[in-house]
Amino acid sequence: MPRKNPISEAEAAVGRRLAHIRATQALISRESLAQLCGRTTGIVTRIELGRMPLRYFDGKVLLEALSGVICRTPDIHPINPLYLAEGAEPFLFPWPLVLPSASSLGIDPSASFLSVVTLFRDLIISLTQLHPVGLLPESWLESYRHKWVRLRSDSATIAEYAAIVETLFRTSAQELERLSSTARTQLQHYQQELTTGPITPARLRAGFASGKDTSALLTNAETVAILPPVKSQLDNLLDSFDDLIKRPGSKTDLANFLAVPLASVSRWLSGKREPGRTVTLKMLRWVEKQQRQQKQSAGS
Repeated sequence: MPRKNPISEAEAAVGRRLAHIRATQALISRESLAQLCGRTTGIVTRIELGRMPLRYFDGKVLLEALSGVICRTPDIHPINPLYLAEGAEPFLFPWPLVLPSASSLGIDPSASFLSVVTLFRDLIISLTQLHPVGLLPESWLESYRHKWVRLRSDSATIAEYAAIVETLFRTSAQELERLSSTARTQLQHYQQELTTGPITPARLRAGFASGKDTSALLTNAETVAILPPVKSQLDNLLDSFDDLIKRPGSKTDLANFLAVPLASVSRWLSGKREPGRTVTLKMLRWVEKQQRQQKQSAGS
């Protein structure tokens, strides 16, 4: 029976390309993809079969998840959004690229992925050049600043890519700062971050110990249920944190677990603010939850 409101052929083609990437490049099932990005299998199925258009909000998360499965360095060579939107090459983006959130772009999260990528098509093409050219719109500045913060804290092997993102962000923000309060704000954050680092296990330890009565905190019944009372085990949990937050969709999952806006998590991870004692405990609980899920997945 034909659908009452069938989606356009262009939107249906996006769904077919998503299915192709998942099945032939990532080699994972719909269920696995849905689990990786925090979506339902039904949503992935309807998109792939052309029963609903791919929303920008979903497309951004799905691309991040698939990039993480296909490429060992998804932060450096993510899947090209133009490939998903219209089949344009290259398949993997040659430099670090981050798509801003719907809220940063000022668009409805339910807007179609195809329409948003088409809107920024010329910009995305310019960013595929050997040395990215052009200026980022102010709505892209915060996302690129966060990308730089994340890349610069990683291994020296990708220092050159961090420099590319930093130069693109700084040049664009400086060009816009006279007329844009957003650009001025992002430059202020950038200057602060030049002298600080991203959140690390050491910072989490500092947040954990920031309470006035740490000993009382450690013996609290809830805390004991969350953490083993042995310091080495606490250190192991904290040392797992860096790896866990690099997984696709992990920041969103952490924000949902903490019941805080994603922007708050980004501020903690960028080093702009340090998490307090209560938040730190919840972060550690999240680490344990992730580890349990990994063990269950391995067992199954």
